[in-house]
Order: sequence, then structure tokens, then C-alpha cells
Amino acid sequence: MSHALTAPTIHDPVALQGYQHELYKQHDLTLLATAQATSSESLDFTSGIDGKYKKIVFEIDIVPTSDDVGLNMRVSVDAGTSWVSTGNLYDWAIVGRSGPTNLTANDASANEIGLIPGGDLGGTNAIGNGIREGCRFDVEMRLASDDSYFTEFNANNIFWWTADAETCTAHLSGGYLSTNIVDAVQFFPESGYISTGTIKMYGYADRP
Repeated sequence: MSHALTAPTIHDPVALQGYQHELYKQHDLTLLATAQATSSESLDFTSGIDGKYKKIVFEIDIVPTSDDVGLNMRVSVDAGTSWVSTGNLYDWAIVGRSGPTNLTANDASANEIGLIPGGDLGGTNAIGNGIREGCRFDVEMRLASDDSYFTEFNANNIFWWTADAETCTAHLSGGYLSTNIVDAVQFFPESGYISTGTIKMYGYADRP
């Protein structure tokens, strides 16, 4: 009996997220690290990205201190001693939906990956900081330890910017435009701090 999954053929972030979680069930995830936010300027992962796993998965569940802000990420090639924040070395694009409104955003020469890029994505349709708000989604990173390719990122986001009814979904693809080996990753809001929550880093491997 075949257990192969068929990927969605439409740009539907909700369908893509469901497909993503079904894929995880067919593989082994090993928890490598957990970063806990307590009014944190950023959450950093500076060890465990060493080429042992096929890809790295970051499980994000956070609430910012400021209302209606975006969430960004950067990489390091020196274990977090410094972060790549100049040189326009990132490329990312997002498609999504907020209620009846289609959302798109992109930047082909950025200084960070805009996972949820705040005002670039539907004006104030960014992460809220109130009750039942925040964001919960996974980010996949591939090829970080292969110096023949650019490091790739993929995410299917769900975030709330009001407590009752305003949810946004978005699919992101992006990359670090260098073949330097990536060995650390940083997540940070576009302003303010990460108030509460966690980001967990998993290693993703094929089952034998």
C-alpha cells in the first residue's frame, strides 16, 4: 500500500501547511535546542547546525511585545559571533491571504528574511501582541552545510493580528545568497522584543 503524499497544486497556505505536517509524520524529528523568550531582543541558535541532518526545522510559537510587527531571521557563518546583516544577501517572497484579501511581498536583495514582514504584507496585518494573538508556524532550512548551494528556507505561516477573527496565512520561500556554510540562525521582531513563547529547533531525517 502506498503512503506517498501528493503536494497541493494551488497556492493555498493552509493546504500547504497540512501537507507539511503530514510529511513530518513520515520522518524522524530530533529536538536539538529550545530557546525561551523573556522580553528577548532575539532568539538565537548557535550550535547543532552541523550537516548531520537532512534539514533543520524551527517550530515557532511566540508573542511580541509590540503590536502589529513582523518577524525576521538572519544567519551566521561563524557560530553566531556575527550575523549576516549587510550586503543584500537574502532573497525571499511571500504569497498569502488575510480574510478576502490576497497578500504578496518580496525582496530580492534584503538584509534579512522577512518571515512575516510587517508593513510589507498588507499594512498592519502583522503579528499582534494581545490575548489569542502571536504566531505559530514552522520554518524549514535546507542545504545549510553544503557549500555547493545557497541555503534555502520554506515556511507556511499562521499569525493573528486581532484576538477575535483576523488571521493571516502566508507561504514563504527564500534563500541566503551565498555558498558559505551556515552554522547559526537568529530570529528577531522588526521592532520591540519577543515577549513570551519558544522556538524549538529539530533535526529532520529520513526513516530507514
